[in-house]
Amino acid sequence: MFTRRHVVAAAMGIAAAAALPGAANAQSYPDKPITVVVPFSAGGATDSIARMVTGKVSEQTGATFVIDNRPGMGGSVGAQTVAGANADGYTILTATPGVQILNPYLYKSLPYDAEADFQPIVDIGLVPNVLVVHPDIPANTVPELVDYLKEHPDEVSFSSSGVGSSSHLAGEAFKSLADVDIQHVPYQGTGAAIVDLVAGRVQMAIDSYSAMMPLVEDGSMKLIAVGTPERIDAQPDLPTIGETLPGFAASGMVYVIGPDGMPDEAVAWLNGAINDALADPAIKDKLTSMSVIAQGGSPEDLQETVSDARALWSKVIDEAGISIQ
Repeated sequence: MFTRRHVVAAAMGIAAAAALPGAANAQSYPDKPITVVVPFSAGGATDSIARMVTGKVSEQTGATFVIDNRPGMGGSVGAQTVAGANADGYTILTATPGVQILNPYLYKSLPYDAEADFQPIVDIGLVPNVLVVHPDIPANTVPELVDYLKEHPDEVSFSSSGVGSSSHLAGEAFKSLADVDIQHVPYQGTGAAIVDLVAGRVQMAIDSYSAMMPLVEDGSMKLIAVGTPERIDAQPDLPTIGETLPGFAASGMVYVIGPDGMPDEAVAWLNGAINDALADPAIKDKLTSMSVIAQGGSPEDLQETVSDARALWSKVIDEAGISIQ
């Protein structure tokens, strides 16, 4: 749900690492398997992305990766594992927004410091959310929808996949920026929400592109806008919500971090190798098929993305009074 950064060209990958001080030492990394902690169960989207990308890095470099699934507490269990790991570059985390951006404000306490305990490595991909409304809502654009909501306060509800989920927070951000009164209806997952969306018991949602597009294609919902900062290649004529509500940017992301204190050589090698993997056309196509927009970039790009997102979502969570016990 966050700012998209430029993709670093593949040629800047390992070549950039080699140009850094200490490059001679960097050539010995990695000399043993790298554990990739995934803070969700095997078979899910984040797990699939981690396996796909590390598989390509292994193919391109010969490095060995071991996936370690540690689900729980919205990603915080896996994050705690990595935060407390040896910072030698051989334990990293495939993260989603909960780890550093949302959970620090949703939970009263976390078993790690979301800012101080991690080293940014690279952004993998942006996962677009789209705004959809039921066909009974007489609006086809964001301005028309905002006008309708202002004329019908508290009469329209939006669904989410649960309290504190990206779809919940996206709805709250829309509510705040548009200055409208809409009601939140949480469900146990997007699948459950879809049933009531189609039936019209809830009338709008800002949820994942992959989950919402089948409803649009069969006429069950109307596609209004996309939540990314920029228009997406898959729907180039679809406006962003931010074109009407400046500052709105609500989409998921998948990225890689490690424990604070990692050797510079390990960070540079991982960043370069993953950027090279993301530049591969086959990987880009596979990510696109999962409605993920490949990103890449430097550790500094990732740090800026996370910092910007924390500033945005901490305010949304505070204003909406959202918490998870």
